[in-house]
Amino acid sequence: MRSHEVLGGIVWTALTIFLALVSFVVAMFCLFPPQERTVFKRPKRITKREKTAKVIVKAIKKRKRAKPKKRVPKRARRQKVSVLTFHDLSHRREAEALVTPRNEFTKMVLQLRTNGYQSFFASQVPYLTKGYDVGLKKGCKPVIYTFDDGYRNNYEILFPLLKRHKLKATIFLIVGKVVEERSASSGNALTWDEVREMAASGLVEFGSHTYSMHKNLVTYIRYGGNKKGRMKRWRELYRDLKVAKRVLENKVGLPVTTLAWPHGKRTRLHIKLAKKAGYKLVFNTQFGINVPGHTNFGDIRRISASSRWMSAEALLKRLWLAERGRGLDGKPRQFVWATQ
Repeated sequence: MRSHEVLGGIVWTALTIFLALVSFVVAMFCLFPPQERTVFKRPKRITKREKTAKVIVKAIKKRKRAKPKKRVPKRARRQKVSVLTFHDLSHRREAEALVTPRNEFTKMVLQLRTNGYQSFFASQVPYLTKGYDVGLKKGCKPVIYTFDDGYRNNYEILFPLLKRHKLKATIFLIVGKVVEERSASSGNALTWDEVREMAASGLVEFGSHTYSMHKNLVTYIRYGGNKKGRMKRWRELYRDLKVAKRVLENKVGLPVTTLAWPHGKRTRLHIKLAKKAGYKLVFNTQFGINVPGHTNFGDIRRISASSRWMSAEALLKRLWLAERGRGLDGKPRQFVWATQ
């Protein structure tokens, strides 16, 4: 009897241990299920034509998703920019102070070219000072020829010189003085046909010199009078700048972004009015050179070269002083914004 009881106890213990092991294995399978066995499959061979087709489809999808980027010229070295101011040209030496003799202007052009200066438009000042490549030749320095008021001699004398020497120039027009046809009463003014011919040549760029406030602008700069009177003058000045820009763009068919203040008279408020009227670059008559990082595009400096006493040697001396940060008196000056 005892042997049977011992044997039954052993069997019962073994069965209990077996059931415990089975339940443990089941529990482990429930808690940590086995991962599926990955079967290695040989990749399908892709033909060269299919590869090309995939690349094309991918490029088309990428082009559709990508936003159109503005084309920006290639970076170059940042440049100091000299802007020269002229007015009228003449075949002979006139008595007027702002008239430059034709022969003397030709000497200036040749001297500047000999000294490594290359001409550009006034609208290219930001590209030159910020270091964009606008066609500046290696070893050359940029210079900009600007002519104020828009005299008849700019077409009769200046335009043939530009074509002969392959130069670029910017003319700031008093827009209200430009006439439709030449007549006895038109005097020394340009006609719109002459303006369009010069603009179409690609050698002349036109900017605004106000519409009809060239002589009266000094009174519009002053702060005299009460607030109502000042507001009225500011509104009239803003309207004049706006009209000059619109008329010039309609007549020439090209965007106008530059403005030259008559007599260089301006304040911070008037520079804001010019920007509000749509001008991106505003030029004054303050002596100096435009230095990268220190140029306020609402108040760009110029070097006056418009005088019957100005010679090519004197102009080179002025450029030498300006490039070294000195005034006309030869004393050093800091490169700061004229009007911030």
